[in-house]
Amino acid sequence: MDTKLKGDIAEQAVVLTALEKGWGVLQPVGDRLPYDLVLDIAGRLLRIQVKAAWWDEKKENYVVDNRRTRNYQS
Repeated sequence: MDTKLKGDIAEQAVVLTALEKGWGVLQPVGDRLPYDLVLDIAGRLLRIQVKAAWWDEKKENYVVDNRRTRNYQS
């Protein structure tokens, strides 16, 4: 499983959890923004970026790929 697929799965897990909690979920069009989702929690909008983690059995810890791959300009 590549890192893009892992990230997509993690993002959808956040969406599911947010919806189960009754929060609103906004998803931006495209992937050029420095955030993946916006959560509406009691009228407060929170931008979040989702990261995926996986278990490394050899090192017995979680690994997170948090490299930035694009340059964002405002």
